[in-house]
Amino acid sequence: MTEISFHVNVASPAGYACRLARKALGQGRAVTATGPAAVLAELDRALWTFSPADFVAHAWAAQAAEVPASLHASTLWLAPDPGDAAEHDVLVNLGDTVPRGFESFARLVEVVGADESGRLAARGRWKAYRDRGYRVESHEAAA
Repeated sequence: MTEISFHVNVASPAGYACRLARKALGQGRAVTATGPAAVLAELDRALWTFSPADFVAHAWAAQAAEVPASLHASTLWLAPDPGDAAEHDVLVNLGDTVPRGFESFARLVEVVGADESGRLAARGRWKAYRDRGYRVESHEAAA
């Protein structure tokens, strides 16, 4: 069953997702980020600038055929539709809805900003997961 955790009160969801992906990829986990295309485009831009010392290899899932198969597990996939991901290990949700097909991933991380509308949408997702029998954890990202 998919492990689900909410990382709440995040000041910069794109920046947080960059650090989260860097850490997970460094641990040998395959990572996909999902959400609206505009949010993923923001993440794409942030991945180029978030750290002068690190580079997180990333590509759009729609372009997976252009990435050598040997690099699929070490690439952060940007996927508006998580089903298009080359690997199904860790899914990072930057959207306001339950990601389609999340249950095919070993782990789901919900990144929730500090704004009230994002927190309200997150409460709805939390309830949806709990209603389906998933155990959900919460992690406070900032005090």
